[in-house]
Amino acid sequence: MYELSRGEGFTSVEIGEMLAISERAVRKMIQRGEEKIRGAKESNLFLVNGEGL
Repeated sequence: MYELSRGEGFTSVEIGEMLAISERAVRKMIQRGEEKIRGAKESNLFLVNGEGL
């Protein structure tokens, strides 16, 4: 989901149609992905200085 949205540029509606799920479900899954990435960045010492990205 996250990669389709942020990496490939598909809209939530397009992703929902591809996967036969609601736009709301797509948005929620993307939000969860962003939260996981944010948490990983905040807790990973290698990424704290921005050197990893």
